[in-house]
Amino acid sequence: MTRRPGRLIRRTALTLAGLLVVIAGVAFGAYRYYDSKITRIALPALGKAVPTNGSATPAAVATGSYFLLAGSDTRSLSDGSSFQSASGSAAVTGQRADTVILVHIPTTSAKATIMSFPRDSYVTIPSYTSSSGTTTPAHQAKLNEAFALGGANLLVATIEQLTGLPIDHYLQVNFDGFRRIVNAVGGITLCVTTSRDDTDSGDHLTAGVHPDVNGAAALAFVRDRKGLAAGDLARIQDQQYFLSQVMDKVLSAGTLTNPARLTALLSAATESLTVDQGFGLAQLRSLASHLSSLSASHVTFVAVPITTASGWRTIHGLSQSVVLLDNSKLTTAFATLAGTAKAPAATKPATTAPATQTPVTTTSAAMTCAP
Repeated sequence: MTRRPGRLIRRTALTLAGLLVVIAGVAFGAYRYYDSKITRIALPALGKAVPTNGSATPAAVATGSYFLLAGSDTRSLSDGSSFQSASGSAAVTGQRADTVILVHIPTTSAKATIMSFPRDSYVTIPSYTSSSGTTTPAHQAKLNEAFALGGANLLVATIEQLTGLPIDHYLQVNFDGFRRIVNAVGGITLCVTTSRDDTDSGDHLTAGVHPDVNGAAALAFVRDRKGLAAGDLARIQDQQYFLSQVMDKVLSAGTLTNPARLTALLSAATESLTVDQGFGLAQLRSLASHLSSLSASHVTFVAVPITTASGWRTIHGLSQSVVLLDNSKLTTAFATLAGTAKAPAATKPATTAPATQTPVTTTSAAMTCAP
């Protein structure tokens, strides 16, 4: 079944935003102790939005804060090793922005607004000078190239140029964060309705209920796309399902009342975050408060308007599949995100179960696949 791009974008936004809610909520109680575990980086591009090349600019920038949330697919692990495919091939080097989300947190009690940008969005990446002095001129490419080329700072500059909005804070979570959080809570239960066999990710779960899946197996599950008939689209759904299971486990009595697990979770969560140097207790409190509920009544989702999710453009001499944005509608979409334009009638985020799983039900005995 073909799913609408807007629905898939909302699912992706929920995945990363939801993980950050878990991290923010758990870490908040002992923030001062674990604050030193969070990685902070200098980002000169923050707050310096200068739209160019015809980029859309909202009529005005609403008060409040703009948070850029990124999911990095870096293969580097906390123990110094790297992810490698189960087939034994060499690990993929570097890092790319697998998920990019812009969140507007208003100064009032109004709802937060979330916009997710497809990683293959065809955008203009600003001119960039590396630490070695090599300058790459502005060019059009996939959005995730900005992160691969110039890291968080160039990603911030690219989104600011595209939207015309000054980003205040940056948060990044990596693959290793997922793995370590799962292990910290003692594993999670996954219900799989079709057997899977992906050599690259190492996902070989058979159909049925798998209790206490550890971090490595859970990571293989969320990275699997070649073992799924719908490829990347099914992977997005798997990640959303996975996150819901992690959140249930994190908020369970077995985690919150277990000192050893709670300590391990706090360490895993804070050590998995990379933020800007100005991100502190006040920002964490604001983000956690506004994103504590990801329901349609609490958060407004704004989809980036696109003309096609399967367009083609020549990038660096190669024909590549890209997501083409609808430039005629970007100004209105970004103004809605900023709160300076009336949002269109909200549609309730999809709550149907992923195509690769059926809904799960919780009983007093176990988590089981629904009939």
